[in-house]
Amino acid sequence: MMNKVLHIALNTFRESVRDKVLYVIAFFAVMLMAASQGLGWVTVAEETQIVQHFSLAAVSFFGALIAVFVGTSLIYKEIDKRTIYTILSKPVYRWQFLVGKFVGLMAVLLVVIVGMGAIMLLFVAYSAESTTTPEGVTWASKVKWSLLLQALVLLYFELMVVTALAVFFSTVSSPVLAAIFTFSAYLVGQITPSLMDLVKFEGAEMNYSLRANQ
Repeated sequence: MMNKVLHIALNTFRESVRDKVLYVIAFFAVMLMAASQGLGWVTVAEETQIVQHFSLAAVSFFGALIAVFVGTSLIYKEIDKRTIYTILSKPVYRWQFLVGKFVGLMAVLLVVIVGMGAIMLLFVAYSAESTTTPEGVTWASKVKWSLLLQALVLLYFELMVVTALAVFFSTVSSPVLAAIFTFSAYLVGQITPSLMDLVKFEGAEMNYSLRANQ
């Protein structure tokens, strides 16, 4: 039973790595990481932190784009080429087909995260070695590499959720609508912590005003 899932996942992986959209999005992610090197003029002491934040944001955003655009077209391509009828006519359950597609795309995203993560670490290492603190110490000694690796792992799990949504919406709607729904859910998840912080800040400010007026 699992052999069928793995076979579908392998075919999905091979098909996805040939998708030109994948390489275009990855290219822009690397370009954004490289552009973050030029933002050191804002403040020299925090150049490495800027590179870290921009690089992680690039991995998250462009990884989500890959999950959305590739994931939402997986089922549609099978239906459009009518290969899905050939697959489902064999002793393959629908859940095996969907799980295989999901696992295959997650394998692609694993390769993407590892590749972009390696490039990000190279940019951070270069920026840390070329940047010194006001005390004359290089930032390389202050970079917490384990936290960066943990951030990449958590980003992968985040993309796992985005991919699951993309595959789900692709089964019930067109690729365009599925992409809109999935990306909207991703944006909501990204801005929710900021909205919660804003609500807490406004609540604290209101309580302070009430106490001041008493």
